[in-house]
Amino acid sequence: MEVVYTEKPGASFVYGWIFGVIFMGGISYWLTVLPGGYIGWTVYCAFYSLYPAGFCAVMSWLKDKLSHRYIITGTVPFIWVSMEWIRSCGFMGFTWINLGHSQYNFLELIQISSITGVMGVSFLIVAVNNVFREILSFNFPDRFKSGTLKNKKEIIIYTLIVIVIFISTISYGFFELNTSHIEGNSETKIAIIQPSIDQSIKWDKRHQGDIIKKYFSMTREASLHHPDIVLWPETAIPSFLLLDNELMYSIRTLLKEVNTFLLTGTVDLVPESRLIFNTALMLSPEGNLVEKYHKMHLVPFGEYLPGRKYLERMSALKEVIKPISRFSSGQEVVIFKTPYIKFSTVICFESIFPDISRKCMLKGAECIIVLTNDAWFERSAAPFQHNIISVFRAVENRTFVVRCANTGVSSIIEPTGKIIDSTPIYEEKILYATIYPHAGTTFYTYYGDVFALFCFIICNGLLLYTLLIEGRACVKHLKKSKGKYNFYRNKIL
Repeated sequence: MEVVYTEKPGASFVYGWIFGVIFMGGISYWLTVLPGGYIGWTVYCAFYSLYPAGFCAVMSWLKDKLSHRYIITGTVPFIWVSMEWIRSCGFMGFTWINLGHSQYNFLELIQISSITGVMGVSFLIVAVNNVFREILSFNFPDRFKSGTLKNKKEIIIYTLIVIVIFISTISYGFFELNTSHIEGNSETKIAIIQPSIDQSIKWDKRHQGDIIKKYFSMTREASLHHPDIVLWPETAIPSFLLLDNELMYSIRTLLKEVNTFLLTGTVDLVPESRLIFNTALMLSPEGNLVEKYHKMHLVPFGEYLPGRKYLERMSALKEVIKPISRFSSGQEVVIFKTPYIKFSTVICFESIFPDISRKCMLKGAECIIVLTNDAWFERSAAPFQHNIISVFRAVENRTFVVRCANTGVSSIIEPTGKIIDSTPIYEEKILYATIYPHAGTTFYTYYGDVFALFCFIICNGLLLYTLLIEGRACVKHLKKSKGKYNFYRNKIL
């Protein structure tokens, strides 16, 4: 912010981009462990750093244009949230580690997510830090030159406004933490199987028999606790399970033995269309298919290649893009119904997008189950970051979120965002959970990122107003002086 308020928009954009590269590069270093990861990591850092760069440039421009100090200072969190919201949109939208995710353990604060989503938490972080910036700039003007409020009265008023918002948020948090978010006494016992299959052998047919034996053995062990549903992770069966009669017979026999529902990840081939899907399917205790869900939001360049049919026409690229998966996207969320609970499944990457979980809850799900395979990221921070993001899916929708991960982190998260239990990474583990249907529907579930949209509208309204007034001043000045008008230095308001 020191740079934003002391440099011109162009320089602020550059400094913001450099900050973004350092920040994005630090939180996503794990991309380098993927095949071709350094290229992906470089592109990711360069592209997504445009958002903090845009934030810095806009703030710097407004500082040059506006003389009303309250507007300049008060706009900061609105613009930050607008940039986070824009970053979440479109097929390249990416909501991995927003600023608000850093507070996942501050349960009293993050309860506001049931109204605003995680971006409401980001708003508060920026607003509070902005207060400290103003206080430091006022008291140490020689060291901090970014202050916009010039007297003690202005700083006190702004500080009090932020304190009232913060205390109101915390009070709401205390209220929600002491409110029951479960409906009735109906409980469902779940066993989460974390087999810890290394990615290097997961898709190797030579190891498939041993992998299946491990799942069977761990499921039999879990059955001693009499679970209602057993979970296997994303692509636990790395083959077309529904077309493999021999394997289906073995699983059917197992389920009759342990008398439980099984939710597992697999790969599904639709014979009529020859389309391949990353799939979650549920089998009954008799081994019959109950329901299946095809992953809707695929990983660009990992599970599918945007514009593949055009790129394949280029002979130079044909062999380069050949190894990239050809998964197709599912079209709708699915409700899995059992005698105990109705739930929806999101697969891996989908759990970072709040809108998918919202649609699940609006369709009638009573909890969310995440199946994932984070073995791709080895022993990096990615599995832990992925788990943190699921905390906000629980709070936003006031529902239990259960995560089943191949190598971890598997976890059980309460509707308040409290992580009841979780596993270490790269450790064979069975996690047992008792979950309950959620009670009621939250504001966020109904309306989604309306708070972020409100911030976006406020920012665009201010920018439009600034441009209109600036344009009028420009025309008036040109008519009067018949000279040049300095668009960057003139202040309006």
